[in-house]
Amino acid sequence: MQVSKLLWVKTNLKNKKLYIILVLLCITILILSVIFTIISTKTYIKHKKSSSQLWNISFVSGNYPGIKLSSSSENLVCGIATANFTNVTVSKSNFTTTGDGCVYELTLQNTGTIDASLAIISAQTPNESKCTTKGSNMVCDSITYKIAKDKLGNKLLDNNSVLPSGESMKVYLTVMYNGANTENTSQSGAGFNLIYVEE
Repeated sequence: MQVSKLLWVKTNLKNKKLYIILVLLCITILILSVIFTIISTKTYIKHKKSSSQLWNISFVSGNYPGIKLSSSSENLVCGIATANFTNVTVSKSNFTTTGDGCVYELTLQNTGTIDASLAIISAQTPNESKCTTKGSNMVCDSITYKIAKDKLGNKLLDNNSVLPSGESMKVYLTVMYNGANTENTSQSGAGFNLIYVEE
Protein backbone atom coordinates (compact mmCIF):
# COMPACT_ATOMS: atom_id res chain seq x y z
CA MET A 1 0.00 0.00 0.00
CA GLN A 2 2.77 2.38 0.88
CA VAL A 3 4.56 1.60 -2.37
CA SER A 4 1.49 2.21 -4.51
CA LYS A 5 0.82 5.53 -2.77
CA LEU A 6 4.39 6.53 -3.38
CA LEU A 7 4.12 5.59 -7.07
CA TRP A 8 0.88 7.51 -7.36
CA VAL A 9 2.49 10.66 -5.86
CA LYS A 10 5.53 10.35 -8.17
CA THR A 11 3.29 9.92 -11.21
CA ASN A 12 1.16 12.90 -10.23
CA LEU A 13 4.28 14.98 -9.71
CA LYS A 14 5.57 14.01 -13.16
CA ASN A 15 2.18 14.86 -14.67
CA LYS A 16 2.14 18.22 -12.92
CA LYS A 17 5.64 19.02 -14.21
CA LEU A 18 4.61 17.95 -17.68
CA TYR A 19 1.44 20.00 -17.40
CA ILE A 20 3.42 23.11 -16.30
CA ILE A 21 5.90 22.65 -19.16
CA LEU A 22 3.07 22.36 -21.68
CA VAL A 23 1.37 25.49 -20.31
CA LEU A 24 4.65 27.46 -20.48
CA LEU A 25 5.26 26.24 -24.03
CA CYS A 26 1.77 27.36 -25.11
CA ILE A 27 2.28 30.80 -23.52
CA THR A 28 5.66 31.17 -25.25
CA ILE A 29 4.13 30.28 -28.64
CA LEU A 30 1.32 32.76 -28.06
CA ILE A 31 3.76 35.57 -27.14
CA LEU A 32 5.94 34.84 -30.19
CA SER A 33 2.85 34.91 -32.43
CA VAL A 34 1.81 38.32 -31.09
CA ILE A 35 5.35 39.71 -31.54
CA PHE A 36 5.53 38.40 -35.11
CA THR A 37 2.14 39.98 -35.92
CA ILE A 38 3.24 43.36 -34.53
CA ILE A 39 6.53 43.33 -36.48
CA SER A 40 4.75 42.30 -39.68
CA THR A 41 2.19 45.10 -39.31
CA LYS A 42 4.83 47.78 -38.62
CA THR A 43 6.89 46.66 -41.60
CA TYR A 44 3.81 46.76 -43.85
CA ILE A 45 2.79 50.22 -42.63
CA LYS A 46 6.34 51.57 -43.05
CA HIS A 47 6.60 50.11 -46.56
CA LYS A 48 3.17 51.42 -47.52
CA LYS A 49 3.99 54.91 -46.22
CA SER A 50 7.34 55.20 -48.02
CA SER A 51 6.00 53.89 -51.31
CA SER A 52 3.29 56.57 -51.43
CA GLN A 53 5.67 59.54 -51.07
CA LEU A 54 6.12 61.81 -54.06
CA TRP A 55 8.99 64.18 -54.93
CA ASN A 56 7.91 67.05 -57.18
CA ILE A 57 9.44 70.50 -56.81
CA SER A 58 9.71 72.91 -59.72
CA PHE A 59 9.04 76.36 -61.07
CA VAL A 60 5.67 76.86 -62.69
CA SER A 61 6.93 76.36 -66.23
CA GLY A 62 6.55 79.09 -68.80
CA ASN A 63 7.89 82.29 -70.32
CA TYR A 64 7.81 85.37 -68.10
CA PRO A 65 8.22 88.91 -69.46
CA GLY A 66 10.48 91.20 -67.47
CA ILE A 67 9.04 94.19 -65.63
CA LYS A 68 11.09 97.39 -65.62
CA LEU A 69 12.15 98.62 -62.21
CA SER A 70 11.03 102.18 -61.48
CA SER A 71 14.60 103.51 -61.68
CA SER A 72 14.99 102.30 -65.28
CA SER A 73 15.32 104.42 -68.41
CA GLU A 74 12.75 104.48 -71.19
CA ASN A 75 15.16 102.73 -73.57
CA LEU A 76 15.47 99.60 -71.42
CA VAL A 77 14.19 96.44 -73.11
CA CYS A 78 13.67 93.52 -70.73
CA GLY A 79 14.06 90.03 -72.10
CA ILE A 80 11.99 86.95 -71.37
CA ALA A 81 12.72 84.54 -68.50
CA THR A 82 12.07 80.89 -69.21
CA ALA A 83 11.35 78.67 -66.22
CA ASN A 84 11.42 74.91 -66.49
CA PHE A 85 11.73 72.35 -63.68
CA THR A 86 14.17 74.02 -61.22
CA ASN A 87 15.97 76.09 -63.85
CA VAL A 88 15.39 79.67 -64.99
CA THR A 89 17.25 81.55 -67.75
CA VAL A 90 16.89 85.04 -69.20
CA SER A 91 16.95 85.92 -72.88
CA LYS A 92 18.63 89.07 -74.19
CA SER A 93 17.90 92.32 -72.32
CA ASN A 94 19.17 95.68 -73.61
CA PHE A 95 20.49 98.16 -71.03
CA THR A 96 21.44 101.77 -71.73
CA THR A 97 21.56 103.62 -68.42
CA THR A 98 23.10 103.02 -65.00
CA GLY A 99 20.36 101.71 -62.72
CA ASP A 100 18.38 99.98 -65.47
CA GLY A 101 16.79 96.84 -64.07
CA CYS A 102 14.31 94.12 -64.87
CA VAL A 103 12.49 91.81 -62.49
CA TYR A 104 10.87 88.47 -63.27
CA GLU A 105 8.24 87.12 -60.88
CA LEU A 106 8.32 83.33 -60.72
CA THR A 107 6.48 80.73 -58.67
CA LEU A 108 8.33 77.82 -57.13
CA GLN A 109 6.02 74.97 -56.08
CA ASN A 110 6.30 71.76 -54.12
CA THR A 111 3.41 69.56 -55.26
CA GLY A 112 5.00 66.46 -53.73
CA THR A 113 4.53 64.95 -50.30
CA ILE A 114 8.07 65.54 -49.04
CA ASP A 115 9.39 68.81 -47.57
CA ALA A 116 12.28 70.16 -49.67
CA SER A 117 15.38 72.06 -48.60
CA LEU A 118 17.44 74.16 -51.01
CA ALA A 119 20.91 72.56 -51.12
CA ILE A 120 22.68 74.20 -54.06
CA ILE A 121 22.14 77.38 -56.08
CA SER A 122 23.99 76.92 -59.34
CA ALA A 123 24.48 80.01 -61.51
CA GLN A 124 24.49 79.77 -65.30
CA THR A 125 26.77 82.35 -66.85
CA PRO A 126 25.57 84.29 -69.89
CA ASN A 127 27.19 83.73 -73.25
CA GLU A 128 30.74 85.09 -73.59
CA SER A 129 30.84 86.88 -70.22
CA LYS A 130 33.18 86.72 -67.27
CA CYS A 131 31.25 86.27 -64.06
CA THR A 132 31.77 85.95 -60.35
CA THR A 133 29.13 84.06 -58.43
CA LYS A 134 28.26 83.66 -54.79
CA GLY A 135 25.12 81.63 -54.16
CA SER A 136 22.12 83.46 -55.58
CA ASN A 137 24.14 86.51 -56.67
CA MET A 138 26.06 86.61 -59.98
CA VAL A 139 27.95 89.59 -61.38
CA CYS A 140 28.81 89.43 -65.07
CA ASP A 141 30.78 92.44 -66.28
CA SER A 142 28.45 95.35 -65.40
CA ILE A 143 25.25 93.33 -65.00
CA THR A 144 24.15 91.74 -61.71
CA TYR A 145 21.76 88.79 -61.55
CA LYS A 146 20.03 87.81 -58.32
CA ILE A 147 17.42 85.27 -57.36
CA ALA A 148 15.60 86.56 -54.30
CA LYS A 149 12.50 86.56 -52.15
CA ASP A 150 11.71 90.20 -52.97
CA LYS A 151 11.42 92.25 -56.17
CA LEU A 152 14.47 94.44 -55.52
CA GLY A 153 16.76 91.50 -54.82
CA ASN A 154 17.54 92.53 -51.23
CA LYS A 155 16.48 89.24 -49.58
CA LEU A 156 18.49 86.68 -51.50
CA LEU A 157 17.32 83.08 -51.72
CA ASP A 158 19.76 81.07 -49.64
CA ASN A 159 20.74 77.47 -49.01
CA ASN A 160 18.66 75.55 -46.49
CA SER A 161 15.49 77.50 -47.40
CA VAL A 162 12.67 75.02 -46.85
CA LEU A 163 9.67 74.64 -49.13
CA PRO A 164 7.13 72.42 -47.32
CA SER A 165 5.14 69.85 -49.25
CA GLY A 166 1.98 71.20 -50.84
CA GLU A 167 3.15 74.83 -50.71
CA SER A 168 4.47 77.37 -53.19
CA MET A 169 6.45 80.59 -52.94
CA LYS A 170 7.16 83.63 -55.09
CA VAL A 171 10.78 84.14 -56.11
CA TYR A 172 12.17 86.99 -58.18
CA LEU A 173 14.97 87.04 -60.68
CA THR A 174 16.35 90.58 -60.80
CA VAL A 175 18.77 91.85 -63.42
CA MET A 176 20.50 95.20 -62.78
CA TYR A 177 22.86 97.22 -64.95
CA ASN A 178 25.59 99.03 -63.00
CA GLY A 179 27.81 100.19 -65.84
CA ALA A 180 28.23 103.56 -67.51
CA ASN A 181 25.56 105.07 -69.72
CA THR A 182 25.83 103.58 -73.18
CA GLU A 183 23.87 103.02 -76.34
CA ASN A 184 23.29 99.33 -75.67
CA THR A 185 24.66 96.64 -73.35
CA SER A 186 23.17 93.16 -73.44
CA GLN A 187 23.73 89.59 -72.32
CA SER A 188 21.71 86.43 -72.84
CA GLY A 189 21.56 82.96 -71.34
CA ALA A 190 22.13 83.87 -67.68
CA GLY A 191 20.15 82.10 -65.02
CA PHE A 192 20.06 79.86 -62.00
CA ASN A 193 19.41 76.21 -61.27
CA LEU A 194 18.03 75.37 -57.83
CA ILE A 195 18.86 71.94 -56.45
CA TYR A 196 16.62 70.72 -53.64
CA VAL A 197 17.02 67.75 -51.33
CA GLU A 198 14.68 66.04 -48.88
CA GLU A 199 14.32 68.03 -45.64
